[in-house]
Amino acid sequence: MEQVLTYSTLMMCVLLLVYCHRIVYFYRGLSRLTSGINNKKPNVCVIIPARNEEHTIGQCLASLQSQRYPQELLHVIVVDDYSTDRTMHAATAIAASSHIPITVISVHEFADITSEADNGRGDPDYRCRLYCPSRMDLNAYDIL
Repeated sequence: MEQVLTYSTLMMCVLLLVYCHRIVYFYRGLSRLTSGINNKKPNVCVIIPARNEEHTIGQCLASLQSQRYPQELLHVIVVDDYSTDRTMHAATAIAASSHIPITVISVHEFADITSEADNGRGDPDYRCRLYCPSRMDLNAYDIL
């Protein structure tokens, strides 16, 4: 019985030493970090799907324009999803006077491409997907 107790005590001491070593290793690594290296902010692409949002799209875009994120790293894409009101016209008017890049596109533009890509599956949940590249090249959105 004493031998088992001694063995378990020895194992606990070894595990405690390994744990303490890991803590010291962790703090040494933290002390080597220099401030300012990881301050680069990423490009952000906000995609807003909108359907019959004529009265609220202005508030949404105004809210994005009032963000404190750097304007050169922010881009907004508004996708009009078969709206029956003037959502696309409202978004286009706001985009024309905006200080951040706003692209307004309509799903109507992609309807024929989507039905061709569907290959006759008749899947009602099939949607076209937009690819927004990290460099914010607005002409590079593509149908996948």
